Amino acid sequence: HAVGLQGALQKPIWAIWLSCLCGRLTIGDLAVQAFMVLSGYMLCLSYTEGSGRFKDALAFMIKRLLRIFPVVFFATLVAVFVVGPIFTRMDRLEYYFSNMGTWIYLQNLLLFVRPPVALPGVFDGNAFRSVVNGGVWMIPWLMWFYVVMMIAIILKSAKSFVFVGLVYLVSLVGCANLDSVDKTAMFCGIWLHDGIRLFPFFMSGWFAAICRDRICMDVRVALVIVASLPFWLRSPSALVACATLGSYALVSLTFSTRRTWLNDRLPPISFGLFIYGFMVQQSLIDLSGGVMDPTANFAFGTILTIPLALVSWQTVERGSRFLRRQLLGIIGNRGRAGCKDGR
Repeated sequence: HAVGLQGALQKPIWAIWLSCLCGRLTIGDLAVQAFMVLSGYMLCLSYTEGSGRFKDALAFMIKRLLRIFPVVFFATLVAVFVVGPIFTRMDRLEYYFSNMGTWIYLQNLLLFVRPPVALPGVFDGNAFRSVVNGGVWMIPWLMWFYVVMMIAIILKSAKSFVFVGLVYLVSLVGCANLDSVDKTAMFCGIWLHDGIRLFPFFMSGWFAAICRDRICMDVRVALVIVASLPFWLRSPSALVACATLGSYALVSLTFSTRRTWLNDRLPPISFGLFIYGFMVQQSLIDLSGGVMDPTANFAFGTILTIPLALVSWQTVERGSRFLRRQLLGIIGNRGRAGCKDGR
């Protein structure tokens, strides 16, 4: 929903503030970075060492695959067999289903490679032209970051201050030299530039989880960092600042504040919101003739996506949790169930 929020903030009353605040980064960039930070943090906390390094690594990857793949699988089927036939501009449905692009879209199920974004004639009149589900672009890199953590588990270094700190430092160096990276360079079909840009944020969350007892997470300091956003987000080192100062502020504001009744009552539907939200927003824009007020799109998109995410949590994700327990029982490593959001 960062796309809708960014559009809403770009109203005339917000234009000067937003320009000053973001500089080289957009609200969407910040949202993706926050997603990566929290992923690294929560995964480190949810991991516990078992009886063997290879068994632990296998259990970790089973949990990750069964957390992501079933939801992506269902969302891909919805896109191809529901959203596509309803919104395609092709004259006849047999043209849609006989088009190779329809079946190429199923490559979204290959989590480690770049997913295709278009279906034949679908959303080709929208601002995000022909993009059916733009949020899934980051999933391949997230899966490769999981591989890095799996390797660390095999090395018995997943919670090593020295090992994780060194990898974090290397990722920051790579991010600081991002301008020298060829933007056409590929890694397993995905843009290498994106991976180098996102990796420090995943590592910052991972490192923060390890250091949570060594570093004082102070909400007041975090608020000062947030207040200074307009200054350091406009610098050439904005990404590095986000991966260090910004990560500290995010983790502090997220985990150092008092729990409320919402923490225990709201269902864990964050992943469903992430997967289905973009398709819902694109559908609303298409129904509006290709143009829709960003604020209305954000509001109605949220209202319509929440039920979908709830259904996903109670059906697809519940089934994947059952399968996960069975597989972990087979390999003799049930471990912790993970955090409240199912990670």
